[in-house]
Amino acid sequence: MAKSDTKQYQTNKIIYVVEPDSSIHEQIASLYTSSSCSVMMYTCAEGFLEQSEIVSGCLIIGTEMPGMSTVELMQELKYLGIKIPVIVLGDKDDLPKAVKVMRAGALDFIGKPFTNQRLKISIDEMLSRVS
Repeated sequence: MAKSDTKQYQTNKIIYVVEPDSSIHEQIASLYTSSSCSVMMYTCAEGFLEQSEIVSGCLIIGTEMPGMSTVELMQELKYLGIKIPVIVLGDKDDLPKAVKVMRAGALDFIGKPFTNQRLKISIDEMLSRVS
């Protein structure tokens, strides 16, 4: 249940996707097939946290995950001292959840369904924030 798929390219920036929906994984991977970014995908927060090192990049988290919640994952990263820009994907009509994750430190909340353009703009902005 940890890692579901990994698309590797030569880079120092990684887009981490923690989302149980494989169609979201495919959508994000297709946006960066010709990019120098790596896309690493996980179906749950625990699987993401099991990896040995989180390097420069951004993190995309779905709001409906088994096990650890989105906010719990963000709190755990803060506790571990891991600073990474976070985008949260959730139901566009769930304003209370959007407010909750933004207060927890997410830099963007994107409501489902979303366009590839909206998602890519947000990811590119987060990647530009990291060295």
